[in-house]
Amino acid sequence: ERLMRADGYLFVTPEYNHSVPAALKNFLDHFGPEFYRKPAAVVSYSASKFGGIRVIDHLSDILLALGLIVTPNNMPISQVEKTFDDAGNLNDERYIKRVKKFIDSFIWYLETLSTKEK
Repeated sequence: ERLMRADGYLFVTPEYNHSVPAALKNFLDHFGPEFYRKPAAVVSYSASKFGGIRVIDHLSDILLALGLIVTPNNMPISQVEKTFDDAGNLNDERYIKRVKKFIDSFIWYLETLSTKEK
């Protein structure tokens, strides 16, 4: 019921062998119909310099197959252990503008698509 009431979904995931964690895939398979025609944005993170970019592609394919509207902006976070401090604060200035653009884009999709449904 909570999933159905949501205007959209923000997925945050690590990359495991270029794919999504099994628990996330199981969750999506179980609740698939609840996600239909809702916007989705993806954040990935990885210790590598690529920031889990491959999981974004894979997860986006899964989300599209479930009928979600995947926003074109995504947020790969590379070298996650350097990007955040021990308290979880963002300490890499390069990401500040990217995070704002990512969030602003997701909010636009949430607002635009939620008014279409009403």
